[in-house]
Amino acid sequence: MHVLFVNGVASDWCANLMAFLVERSAWGNLDHDEALACCRDEFRNWFKEHKLKRPGIPVFNKKTIGLNSSWNHMPTLSGQLKASLVKPLLFYLSHVAIRTIVGKDDVDGQMVSTAAWAFARMLQICDLEPIILSRPAADEACSLGHGFLRLHGVLAQNARAALVSRWNLRPKHHYMQESLLFMHSTLENMAKQTCMNEEDFMGKMKRIAVKTHRGKTFQRALQRDLIMLKLRWQNKLREP
Repeated sequence: MHVLFVNGVASDWCANLMAFLVERSAWGNLDHDEALACCRDEFRNWFKEHKLKRPGIPVFNKKTIGLNSSWNHMPTLSGQLKASLVKPLLFYLSHVAIRTIVGKDDVDGQMVSTAAWAFARMLQICDLEPIILSRPAADEACSLGHGFLRLHGVLAQNARAALVSRWNLRPKHHYMQESLLFMHSTLENMAKQTCMNEEDFMGKMKRIAVKTHRGKTFQRALQRDLIMLKLRWQNKLREP
């Protein structure tokens, strides 16, 4: 999770992709904040169209992608967008990137949209497969992941040559490559080895603990957690 969704490859990619799409007028000829606001509205509707439960989505503006002080800085995704929101954002942006391609000579648009699709498809395969992948699934997922990394490297090299702060490279890109190589050799699904559930549990316990007296936190937090679990269990039994 920390390699991809918590200040990782996926969060960096989404921030850069949003800046790229704003520059391409993906949401109309608007200023940066207005375009990002339209991005948020469309993203909210995207959940409904795909029959998904929509989480709370914070306001989208230049601060969301770390470009509040200068549009020429390197985009970074705000901490307000939690890890659970980064993945659906990546899927949504991959669709938007495709519609911004301008003809067969639009090399940048083709590379960005292809890289976005490859990344999204890799995550989809890993999510749908069990903890031990089949050989065809592992081959496809690893091929897509390495394809994304190669295209991202070309984009970063081109941006560096043009003196543009986009498509940053970090050690986590190397960690992702190592994870892909390990998954290919062992067939262990890297998406099933995250700490997402553990992080989610810690967040829920924190919400309970902050509502207790500091002198009784260790006792009351556990009691309230047990009460919550009991209520959920009873509600489950009442369901037809």
